[in-house]
Amino acid sequence: YHSMFVTGGGRMYVCGRGKHGALGIGRPRASPSKLVYNMLMPTRSAANRLLPELVNIHHFVRGGDGTVVANRVQQCSCGTQCRVALAAAGATHSVVLTSCGGVFTTGENSYGQLGHGHLKNSHTFTRVEALRGKNVVAVAAGHNHTGAIVEESSDKASKLYVWGRGDWGQLGTGEGRSYSAPRRIESFDVAPPLAEDEARMYKQTEYEEDNLPMDVYTCEKCEQDDSDDGAY
Repeated sequence: YHSMFVTGGGRMYVCGRGKHGALGIGRPRASPSKLVYNMLMPTRSAANRLLPELVNIHHFVRGGDGTVVANRVQQCSCGTQCRVALAAAGATHSVVLTSCGGVFTTGENSYGQLGHGHLKNSHTFTRVEALRGKNVVAVAAGHNHTGAIVEESSDKASKLYVWGRGDWGQLGTGEGRSYSAPRRIESFDVAPPLAEDEARMYKQTEYEEDNLPMDVYTCEKCEQDDSDDGAY
């Protein structure tokens, strides 16, 4: 129910439904006039955005008990505001990977899909502390679960970490249960994502026997084939 757009410079814009905090724009603070408007048109919540809105990702300063110190941020290699490298939208939650290597999540957390070790919702992007210090190279979001690929320096292999809803086996842990913090899948390694200049993505239109159009999307590391079938 929401969309996320990342620019070449690492800025991120969001729009769509923000009822559970999936947009990461903070809790709605409706004025009396907006409250009247919401009663007249309940489908347009103060948390929703009909146009893309810029969202800033910060490293907030935390106290000794782990709670965020209000209005205090610390700099990282990106500066005071993190540049977004990757973003993924789940059903009612979102996850981003910043250029400095941080994984941040926001939104609904009924199954622990935010990865913070609890089940409380969040309306702002908050760092997944369990992945701090790990070399995260990719993130993804399912309906109510989340995943990250981490390059391990010890054996130079890429490991898969998952969290969130798993009662139907979504996480692949073999246990059929949910996790509120990242859990590493021990049974296999995963291939690291291809660099952008090594991958070729294109759209090829084919037609089935009934002459109905069929869109085929592929992404492969390869050279162009000289055959006449147009494939890569």
